[in-house]
Amino acid sequence: TLEGLAKHNGPITHPTWALAETDAAFALDLTTWPGAEAQVAAAADDIAYDNHDLDDGLRARLFDLDEVAAAVPFVNDAWRAVCRRWPGVTERRRLVPELIREQIGRMVDDLLATSRARLADVGSVGEVRASGGAMIGFSPAMADAAAALKGFLRARGCTPIPTLRGCATRRWRWWPGSLPRSPTGPKPCPTAGAQRSPPLTPTANATSPTSSPE
Repeated sequence: TLEGLAKHNGPITHPTWALAETDAAFALDLTTWPGAEAQVAAAADDIAYDNHDLDDGLRARLFDLDEVAAAVPFVNDAWRAVCRRWPGVTERRRLVPELIREQIGRMVDDLLATSRARLADVGSVGEVRASGGAMIGFSPAMADAAAALKGFLRARGCTPIPTLRGCATRRWRWWPGSLPRSPTGPKPCPTAGAQRSPPLTPTANATSPTSSPE
């Protein structure tokens, strides 16, 4: 557990004094990769934070869907898939939770497939630690998509800050008025024209999207 907490993001070559003392007491072997469980925790953390920071930024109108979709092809593709799945829903805010679910699902599926392939010939945790790289992670294509999303969020104010990690919308509570709002509000889906949502018409095996709060 201590090893996973200490180096879940990878080997540490320059530990702080506190971490160095802990390593001396418990032999955490800081220069090697952590076990697979710690790597899973790190990957899950990134998936959750990036997607929910996107949700927070949209709710606070730090940017709108058109902006992020134009900048991040991964988001654009996921958004179009959501709109195709729910053609009768014209209020974008009702589909944002579905977008977040879609993106998380795609990332998790990619993570599982890629990690299984990397672990196929691994026989022990010692091999995981000595692998020379992360065994749990995205494919190159998904890694690029995740990096593009993270880069957009950081550029638009969703950055870690000293006292409060995550999207700047959390910072809003502490420094009101310090961040700009997008001048545009929710718009209809590109496949819909009406402003009011008719009854949902999901495709087979689809479930109803959850309404987002005002």
